[in-house]
Amino acid sequence: MSISFSKMDTMMRCAKKYYYKYVEKLVPVTDSAALYFGTLVHGICEIAFKYHKKHGKFPELQYLRAASASLLPEYPAEEDIDLVVDALALVERYLASFLWDGDQFTVLAVEEEFTYGNLKGTPDLVIRLTDGRILVIDHKTTSATVDGGETTMRLQGLLYTYLVKNHYATENVSFYFYYLRKKQPAKPTINKSGANKGNVGRLANIDTTYEILNEFVKQHGLQDREDVRHRLGELRDQDRFFWLQRLPQDEYTEAFLLARVREYTAELREKRYFPMSIVDDNGYKSCDKCPYIVLCESELYGYDTAIALEEFKEEE
Repeated sequence: MSISFSKMDTMMRCAKKYYYKYVEKLVPVTDSAALYFGTLVHGICEIAFKYHKKHGKFPELQYLRAASASLLPEYPAEEDIDLVVDALALVERYLASFLWDGDQFTVLAVEEEFTYGNLKGTPDLVIRLTDGRILVIDHKTTSATVDGGETTMRLQGLLYTYLVKNHYATENVSFYFYYLRKKQPAKPTINKSGANKGNVGRLANIDTTYEILNEFVKQHGLQDREDVRHRLGELRDQDRFFWLQRLPQDEYTEAFLLARVREYTAELREKRYFPMSIVDDNGYKSCDKCPYIVLCESELYGYDTAIALEEFKEEE
């Protein structure tokens, strides 16, 4: 039996969800807007980094925009097009702020499956820096800021790192979550009406980038304001829209991973009963965010499950 992070993560969250997804192989006919947006961002990133792997540089924006049309359904609705436009804008800003210049890294793999024994995993991106280090990167779209949100999935990083280490026969591998914040940076403004007409809006905690605020400050001669200098310092030290989170690794992490894999392999082989894990309020892990909630409710309340099943199709 092959074991992936998705299988282990799903089983840890809810055995019933695992049953619907991997035993019955049911997938929703339509995705939520948030899930669809994340899928679009990943798809556009895949196009950009595959181009880089082949040509050694990111594509021109015109190419990226044209290639992204392939991600739309055959008969796209207006909201589909709007989501692609927003996803493109996010990825374009991300590529422009990517932490390594084009000549500082080589793309080794983009959305490629790595296997070792009964383990498998598909990292979003694997790159090699000029100093020989290999970085495994998983993109995460988020609404949270750099200092907000929950700690991300450690097991995923351990699994991907283990697979890539074995594939390239090197210990010089690190894993990073690369966060892409969906919100666009705020634009500083001059008040155009009212008692404060002509005054600058609040800048002490403006949610923007260093480049945008610095340009505005120079344009309007605000370099001497203490609150502006303080905010510029904060924004220079930490990008609030694209940032990396490195997975700490030590001598125990690989042993931890393999122990968990053995545990879940044994559990999945013997599994015959898949109980629900009811979660009322846990962000994206809560039941009301799960696509299979309609099936669980049908079972709990004795509704006709045949009707609920119309919202799903068997995975091909």
